Amino acid sequence: MMYLNQSSNKQNLKNNFLCVFKKFSNGFTLMELLLVVGILAVITPIILPPIMSNMATQRDLSATQQVINTINHARSMGLLGRSSDATLNFSNASNTIGFGMVNSVLSYGYMIGNIKVNSALANSANIVFDIVGNVTCNNIATSTVSVDIIRPDSTVLTTVNISGMGIPFLTPSAIGNSGGNSGNTGINSGRGCTFSWL
Repeated sequence: MMYLNQSSNKQNLKNNFLCVFKKFSNGFTLMELLLVVGILAVITPIILPPIMSNMATQRDLSATQQVINTINHARSMGLLGRSSDATLNFSNASNTIGFGMVNSVLSYGYMIGNIKVNSALANSANIVFDIVGNVTCNNIATSTVSVDIIRPDSTVLTTVNISGMGIPFLTPSAIGNSGGNSGNTGINSGRGCTFSWL
């Protein structure tokens, strides 16, 4: 008797499983589909704007970082004495940055906007970094060059400033001389060397 009861339980379990499987294999009911569509209609307007805003922010950061990386690479090539790779060419209303022998293209529709050389507007800028970190723009020694990055909607994203910077180098000084050498504008480290700028 016990054996019969167990086998009938197994049969009932098998039949119940097949019944449930058949129920789901026939597809979804109209009510189930309307419920899912209703939930999506409520959630989508809440979730979509932050996602789109985050994507726009990431594009802004990418364009800005691309310009800064190109400038920093050209500066480092200048410091290494590789003058052919230490040249940048910016043109107003262009999406390309001439870098040595290649062009760096700004993606997503970003462009170069106003270019200022020593605070005066210019249509283009041919910037060269030299081995001591100074900047020459359009064959004139300059203190600053600024370049606007424009979004696809024609608003200014940011202004990148390019300026010359000297190279710190060590000069020997008297050990224990905490004041540094007279006439030297460097900073004494207190360990026998003074940091100076070219």
